[in-house]
Amino acid sequence: KSLKDVISQELEPRDQQQALSALGPVTEPVKIEDKKPEELLQPGEQPPDMKMVNATAGEIRKAVNGIGTDEAAIMKALRGKSPAEIRAIMDQYKLIAGVDLRSSLRSELSGNDLMEANALLSGDPVKASVAGLRNGSEGAGTDEQKIQDVLESIKDPKIRRQVMSEFERQTGTSLRNMIHDEMTGNQRDLSEALMEGDSVKASSVRLDEAANGGFLSSFSDGIADTFGVDRKQMRQSIGQSSPLLSGYQQLADGEIGSTSLSVDREAIYAELEKIDDPDVRKEVLAGYEKRTGRSLTDSLKARSSAAENDVVNALVQGDMETAAAAKMKVASETFFGTDEKGIYKQLEGKSKKQRDAIIAAYNGKYTTDEQ
Repeated sequence: KSLKDVISQELEPRDQQQALSALGPVTEPVKIEDKKPEELLQPGEQPPDMKMVNATAGEIRKAVNGIGTDEAAIMKALRGKSPAEIRAIMDQYKLIAGVDLRSSLRSELSGNDLMEANALLSGDPVKASVAGLRNGSEGAGTDEQKIQDVLESIKDPKIRRQVMSEFERQTGTSLRNMIHDEMTGNQRDLSEALMEGDSVKASSVRLDEAANGGFLSSFSDGIADTFGVDRKQMRQSIGQSSPLLSGYQQLADGEIGSTSLSVDREAIYAELEKIDDPDVRKEVLAGYEKRTGRSLTDSLKARSSAAENDVVNALVQGDMETAAAAKMKVASETFFGTDEKGIYKQLEGKSKKQRDAIIAAYNGKYTTDEQ
């Protein structure tokens, strides 16, 4: 017998993981691609993407073999996979790790984490989603990000309705009530929007959080939601109660009552960049203004540099090339000097036509005759 055979046959799953990890990666493993398609697929199933399968198996092995088990990475790797993809991932994991994936997870996980992992391995989207929602809402503390990730992964309205029904059957409370009881502020609004499949509202909430979020805003909204008062009024009251916040806001906007001392510009850029449809973009921006009482550009104007404002103004118009040019300008003006990587990033992966448009936009906006 080979040493690998002895380890696989004689040791417990947890000890197998440690021993095989010490041996190092298996060299030249047999590829799943060598199997005939009919050996992997059931009638009506689509062949899995083998690049994704190999990557996922590697991610899970890394999450299991690291210092401490990375439960979140395991769930993320398995979430949203079809039954055919799950079978392929399990096969590939056994080839590279030398142990069965289910056995490996049983030795590393317990409680709701194990329940969620097993549900994900079933390939049943309803079972997997309900397990993830329960794992995020039960126990010590609420994992808001997990709940939102699970809800966002559900694309089919029919599946979403089945998940809501099954969650209530298993827990005795509706999904909406769970969200209302466990969350406040933007986190509650985002989770409800994702539960409803309302991508426009979800984007508006994310923009609000990126532009106006932070600890004080969350604290203020939590008080407002707990006592059933208006969030805007509560934010204003808390902002006025602190000379530091009031002074900051006077400097920034000429108004008093803000509880936001920072802006997550990258999150704002990412949210706007993923919206291709101009009509959807208008709806999202209108939703933001309805939530906050101000347009996105007005909210950021006094808290941003001229070039940062140019980025947002371009993205609001759906002009990606002008936005990229403005980002290059931002990268050239950092506190620590020019950010060359930030400049190059705007040109990487672009077609010649796109690069030419970006350069033309930059030269037209930021290059002067004196330069």
